[in-house]
Formats: sequence, C-alpha cells, structure tokens
Amino acid sequence: MAAMTLEQKIKEKSAKVGIVGLGYVGLPLAVEFASKGFYVLGIDTDRNKIEKINSGENYIDDIDSEKMRSLVGDGLLDLDAPVVSYLPYWSRGDDRKSRVTVRQLLLHRTGLPPFRRWFFDIAGLEAYKAAVADELLDLEPGVETIYSDIGIMTLAWVIEEVAQQSLDGFLNDRLWQPLGMLESRYRPSATLRPRIAATEVDTTWRNELVWGRVHDENADAMGGVAGHAGLFSTAVDLSVFARMMLNGGVSPACRPGEIAGEPCPVARASEQRLVRQDVLRMFTTRFDASSSRALGWDTPSAQRYPPLHWRWPCLSAYFCYRTLKLGPSTCRDSSLHPCLWC
Repeated sequence: MAAMTLEQKIKEKSAKVGIVGLGYVGLPLAVEFASKGFYVLGIDTDRNKIEKINSGENYIDDIDSEKMRSLVGDGLLDLDAPVVSYLPYWSRGDDRKSRVTVRQLLLHRTGLPPFRRWFFDIAGLEAYKAAVADELLDLEPGVETIYSDIGIMTLAWVIEEVAQQSLDGFLNDRLWQPLGMLESRYRPSATLRPRIAATEVDTTWRNELVWGRVHDENADAMGGVAGHAGLFSTAVDLSVFARMMLNGGVSPACRPGEIAGEPCPVARASEQRLVRQDVLRMFTTRFDASSSRALGWDTPSAQRYPPLHWRWPCLSAYFCYRTLKLGPSTCRDSSLHPCLWC
C-alpha cells in the first residue's frame, strides 16, 4: 500500500476522530487546505472523540487577566494600589518596586526584566517568592512596556493573597466549574499523558522529552502552578472561554450537541455571567497609544501580529499557531469555517 501524504492522513484522521494531533507549544487550533476550507482541531461536542490537551503558556497571562477581572468586579482588588500593599515583602531588593502598581503588572510596565534562569539554582514556591523579592528593576516603573514573566508570577501571588486561595483552586471555583471547563488544569495526571502533546527534548536542564509537564522551566521548578505558565487545556474548553469573552462576559445556557457550533462540553442550565461587561471592556481595551497592551491582554497591531497563518507551500496547507487571540469572524465565504483569530 502506498504511503499516504500528510494531507491524506489529516483527512482520514479528521473523518474518524475530529482531531489532528499537530500540537506543539501553543495549541494550533486549525489547519486549512486551500481547496477544502478549514479542518478544526479538537473542537467537537462528542466527548467520546479524541482531543489533545496542550500546555497553555501562550495564553496563561490572559487567564490571569480573567482572574483579576473577577476580583476587580467584586470590589476586592484595587488596580492602582501598590503591589506591596498585598505583598509587603515584594520590594525587599529594590525600593523602587514599592511604587509598582497592580495595573502596571497587567500592562507590563513594571521595569522588571523579562525573565531570569532561576531554575538552575532554586526550586519551590517560597524560593521563587524570595528571588522575585530580591530582584532589581531594569527600568523605573511606568517608563516602558516590556513583557515580564516575573510580573505575571507576581500577579498570581496577588490573586492568591486577595482570594485567600491557591491559584488553581481559585480558577477551579471561579472559572472552570461555572463554565464546565472540566479538562482545564495544572499538573495533569499521568493517565492523561497520551492526550498531551510533547513540547521539546530539553537538553539543558531536565534532559528529557518534556511531555505532560509544563514546558516553562521556572514554572516547573516552582511546582507546576504559576501565573505565567503551567495551565493545560483542550480546544473545546478554550472555545468555551473564548465564547464567554466574545459574548460580553456571559456564557449562554446550553446542552451538548444541541446547537451546532456552540461549545458546550457540559450542560449549563442557565447562562453564567463571569464578569461585568464594563469590567471586561476595561481589561480588553488598549490602555493608551504608547503600546498595544490592554490589562493582561494584548491587542492587534502590525508589529505584534504579522500574518495569522503560516503556509506550507508544497501542500497548500496553512497552520494557525498563536492561541486565544480572539475576534469575531469577518469571513463571508460560507464554504469556509468561520475565521479563527488565534
């Protein structure tokens, strides 16, 4: 029997199970063939069909933003309060950090460096909190927008302090359970490994194929639960979250399979409002003209988002990589799947 081409394999597997396992870092959500439209990966209301669970490091700060919105909407968190009002130890290594606000963490305007390779030398949550407390700023607070893993780590600790609950426990109670996102979690069990996409062969620290554990080394050394990385999810669960975001903070009532295209892995007897619409708008609107950043979220720009698809010329195939970049469809050709701004 002649070997099948990649396109034939994708067609066959899509027909059988509704999923193509092309996951790498940042869950690819769709593959498009020029002549056939989109094949959607993993978005299927039949729970018996295969779905891939992928490490969500490309969108973890957006989920952190959702947690912040929940606390702000409840009046429990002041975005303009200094971080040290929640974490008094945080400015220990640099007095300038006492001026950094929670809002600046969300905007990536703290002056913190993007990351540190602490995983070579330390392990455990308390060791990481101490390292962040001792860290110096690279710039004065508020001067420049530079993404920082360290700032997102700190956001998670602020959430835990305000909520008096662990990060994963808070997410479970305030997001995953209400929306029926029951396949989203940190530290997936070994039994889920066959459904998880491996990310890389780590030759610098773990010296193994990273499979079923968080790809980011600092998050791994911290224990697997972190603000900036570590969340695993499926395309179905992410589509539930995206639906809520694009619907003004409300997830509609649903029954699995009842409405074509409605992501509904678990029945919802009534609509679920996760966040007030005004708070959602505040978090997703570009803060000012100096940067494309909103609060926790980024917004489209020519610099930050070059063409959304990468084309494989020999197969006329397009691969869409970046995850959880949300926007309403502008497609008008009914032969194609609605556009994914991914």
